[in-house]
Amino acid sequence: MEFKAIVDVKAREAADCAVVGIYEQGDMGAGARLVDAQTGGMIANLHNSGDFAGKLGDSLLLSLPAGAAAARVLLIGLGAKSAFARKQFRKALQSAAASLSKTGAVHAAVYLTLEDVADLDVPYRARMVAEVFSVHAYKVPDLKTSPKPKPPKLAMISIAVENARAVKVRICRPMCARPPISESGLSSWRSNGPA
Repeated sequence: MEFKAIVDVKAREAADCAVVGIYEQGDMGAGARLVDAQTGGMIANLHNSGDFAGKLGDSLLLSLPAGAAAARVLLIGLGAKSAFARKQFRKALQSAAASLSKTGAVHAAVYLTLEDVADLDVPYRARMVAEVFSVHAYKVPDLKTSPKPKPPKLAMISIAVENARAVKVRICRPMCARPPISESGLSSWRSNGPA
C-alpha cells in the first residue's frame, strides 16, 4: 500500500473514495463541509433526516455523489466534538479502514487528518493514518489451511494536510529515513553496537 500526503483543503482529489467525518451534534468535519458544498448539501440532508447520526465508528458509503470529485464518499462518525482526541481519532480511522476494505476502491483520499485532534499535530495524524491502514491490510494467509484470500484492492491512500510544510514530514518509521549503512559502518556497528 502506498501513502502520499497531499495539500487539498478543497477536497478536489480525484480518488475512488473520499473519507470525511461528521460529529454527533451535526457538526461536519472539515472534509465533510467541503464535500457537502460540492454535492449541494447532500451530507447535511442525510444527517438532518436521521440517516447518519455521527456516532463514533459509524460509517455510511455514498456511491456516485453528484458534484463530488471522488466516485464515492465514506462518512465516518467522529462522536462528540468536545471529546474528540487521540483514541477517538484512531477508532474513526479503524472504522474507515474496515469500511474501505469492503469496497472496490483502489485509491482513497482521507480528509480526517484535517480535523483538530487534541495533542496530535499534523505529522502524527498522518503517521497514524499510515499505521492504521497498514495494520488493517496486513494478513498472514500462509499460516491458515483455508484458501488464500484475494489481495486487497486498496493500493493508494492520499492523506490530506493543510499546508506544504506538513507535507515535508515523514510518515514512515524513523528507520526508513536513515541513510543506508556502508560496509565499514556495518562492521563498526557489529563490534561497537549502534551509535
